[in-house]
Amino acid sequence: MVVFTGSQAVGAIVWGLVANQISLGAAFLGAAAFVIVGVVAGVFWRVPETGHLDREPAMYWAEPSLGLEPELDASPVLVTVHFTIAPEREAAFLAAMEPLRGSRLRTGASRWELYRNAEEPERFTEMFSVPSWEEHLRQHEGRLTAMDQEIEGAALSLSDPRPTVEHLIPPRVD
Repeated sequence: MVVFTGSQAVGAIVWGLVANQISLGAAFLGAAAFVIVGVVAGVFWRVPETGHLDREPAMYWAEPSLGLEPELDASPVLVTVHFTIAPEREAAFLAAMEPLRGSRLRTGASRWELYRNAEEPERFTEMFSVPSWEEHLRQHEGRLTAMDQEIEGAALSLSDPRPTVEHLIPPRVD
C-alpha cells in the first residue's frame, strides 16, 4: 500500500513537471505510452504462480528452553542457529539458505546473516535479529506457514548433527 501510494505521489510530481516543461498533451501521450509498455511487459513477464503454496499457519517450532524469562519488550533478540555441513553438501546448503533468509525476514526478522566458522569450515552460523522477544514469540505462535516449514526443513536436513539454536537477549539494566 505504501509503495502504491508513494508511486502515485512521485508519478504526479514527475508528470506535472513534464507537462510544465513540454505541454499537457505531450504529458498525456507520454503517460499513455508508458501504460502500453506496461501492458506489453505484463504479457512477457508474468507474476509467479503462488496458488500451489501452502500458506496455512504451522506451529512447528518448539518452545524455547530458557534459563530465564525475558521481558516481552526485551529488544532486540538475536537468534543463532549453528549448522555442521559436510563439504559435499555445502552447495546444496547454501542454495537452501537463500529461501530460508526470505522466510525469516517475512516472518518478523529485521536482519539476517549467514557466517562460516574460519577455524572449522564445516560449521555455519545463521543469525537473525527480531525487534523484541514478543515479536519472536509471534514467530513461534503462528506466523510460520507450512511453506516456511518446508523451506526450513530443507536447510536443517543438510546438517549432521542437527542444528542447535540459541536465543540471545540484551541484559536487563535495573
